[in-house]
Amino acid sequence: MAKNENKEFYKIEQHIATLSDKEGFTKEFNLIQYEALKHTILDIRKWDNTGDIKKMGKGITITEEEAKKLLEALQDYFKEDIEA
Repeated sequence: MAKNENKEFYKIEQHIATLSDKEGFTKEFNLIQYEALKHTILDIRKWDNTGDIKKMGKGITITEEEAKKLLEALQDYFKEDIEA
């Protein structure tokens, strides 16, 4: 788990995708285990990879149920592109 002020508070259980990568800063889609949660959660967030340690930036967490709704919304949004 990564540490925050000498306290471990998250662990990346599964890296799902890197959505962008610009000069050492990435936007990643991961499955994360936070110390405060009993279960893993999906996480989309910016990461600073420029230093000695990977630093967590701003992002959002979503449940699997929310991710499924997001998938449906994205499929509807890109429907014309998918059918072409």
